[in-house]
Amino acid sequence: MVSKMKILILDIETSPNDAWVWGIWQQNIGLNQLKGATRTLSWAAKWYHKDEVMYASERTHSHEDMIRIVYDLINEADVVVGWNSKNFDRKHLNREFIELGLPPTTQATDVDLLNVVRKHFKFPSNKLDYVAGVLLGEHKLDTGGFALWVECMNGNKEAWKKMEDYNIEDALLTERMYDRLKGWITNHPNHGLYIEDQEDPVCRNCGGSHVIKKGQEYDATGMFAYQRYKCTDCGANLRGRRHIKGGIKKSPQVLK
Repeated sequence: MVSKMKILILDIETSPNDAWVWGIWQQNIGLNQLKGATRTLSWAAKWYHKDEVMYASERTHSHEDMIRIVYDLINEADVVVGWNSKNFDRKHLNREFIELGLPPTTQATDVDLLNVVRKHFKFPSNKLDYVAGVLLGEHKLDTGGFALWVECMNGNKEAWKKMEDYNIEDALLTERMYDRLKGWITNHPNHGLYIEDQEDPVCRNCGGSHVIKKGQEYDATGMFAYQRYKCTDCGANLRGRRHIKGGIKKSPQVLK
């Protein structure tokens, strides 16, 4: 069984806001002090389990073309996976879309791995670099700090190459973290809905067929029982959608 769900791994890099300021501590910056607003500098994306990594930046494309390309990718996706993507990447891009007069993208589900980590764990830090270091033994590329962004905005070609490597590696690291955290994602769209000719239960989170029965679960009324399952591929806990109390026949079903 192969799920046809289209999962887009996405990471963006943005410029800082540019402002005139009187000091560097506890500043209240007025709109008349703002010289330039933040914008998307580059993005890296890939379809889950595909080899190609797509990349676009203000150096490789015009700003508008760069934004329109990622807009089309999101419209094609069923799921968009990122790190702090729901409140950062997607909102930044949505602003870029509306500024170009583009309508809302299709309703791809956001799977924000930062929210998954915050919900289920208590790490000392929820930053991608730290959590990936603990769970995968891997880290983000070292950029050298804010100076890299400044050099890119100044048109430094070597800086842009380093930014490209950094952006792409963030997308690849996000994909590996998605694999690691998949069983913990409680809002993951149901792979079972994307599989044709389904006969046996499949995992909602990963689409795997290695699903074992794990007891029963009753609803809030205590009147109806549902079959519980465990995916031995990603570890997700699942529940059948049809109640089984009263001798109701157990038929092939999509898990929720």
